[in-house]
Amino acid sequence: YELVFGTGTYYWLASRYANCGTGDAGFGLRRVASAHLGGYYLFYSNGTALSNYGFVRPVVSLGSDIQISSTGGTADSPRTLSK
Repeated sequence: YELVFGTGTYYWLASRYANCGTGDAGFGLRRVASAHLGGYYLFYSNGTALSNYGFVRPVVSLGSDIQISSTGGTADSPRTLSK
């Protein structure tokens, strides 16, 4: 949590973001912006393209058999994973 949220840095997530309005549809990516999760449109169905800055943060899914330690969570004291 501390590595992503509250850092003042914007991160792209590997998750799509879309919305359909009455005149067009917008498509983009999810992003973390400071302390909240949102999205940003990169292009619209009418041909409009947008650009923005951001960093990439890997997102992984862990199986239910993986345990995450309850202590740590910082760069100096990371959490550990075990089965």
